[in-house]
This record gives sequence, C-alpha cells and structure tokens, in this order.
Amino acid sequence: MFENPFSFKGRIRRLEFLASGLILSIFNIIFNILITSIKSPLLLFIFMIPTTWFCLAQNWKRCHDINISGWHSLIPLFPLVYLFIPGTKGDNKYGQSPKKIKKFE
Repeated sequence: MFENPFSFKGRIRRLEFLASGLILSIFNIIFNILITSIKSPLLLFIFMIPTTWFCLAQNWKRCHDINISGWHSLIPLFPLVYLFIPGTKGDNKYGQSPKKIKKFE
C-alpha cells in the first residue's frame, strides 16, 4: 500500500490517500502533545519538514491518479474535492493503475 510515501512520482488510490491522511493526523496529534509538553519550537519545526513533504507527496500522487498535474494540489481545499473523484481507469501519463485487479481465467 505505501510504496515510496515521500516520492512525488506515481499514483495512489482514494483509500491510500484517506489512510495516509488519517495516519498523519493521529501521528500529528500524538507528536504535538509531546512537543507542547517539552515546549520546544525547534523540535516542532524539525517535525514539520518531513510531515509537510509526506502530505504534499500524497496529494501530488492523488492528482496524478485523476490524470491532472500535481500542481493542482496547491489550490486551497482542492484535496477535499479529489477525495471524492474516482481515479483514471487503467494506465495514464503519470503511471500504471494503482488498482491491482487480477482476472481469473
């Protein structure tokens, strides 16, 4: 499911996009509780770098799944829109389909 989570290449399904958002939210809550108890803004800043990169990469790949440029993920509230848009069936210019559909013969 989470192949190359920090990469901007490839495509992810809505399920992986939603799961990564939920995992990131839970991780952020736990880490923010720890940081506020330590009261270290430097640790918070250091933590924000990889989480921001992860979030942008997941948004970028979700855009690729619906066959649009990843730059659309920088539009405010647009990630909420493409959470409900189904991905392109089959391969597109951004890569292979993330659905692993196996046909039984």
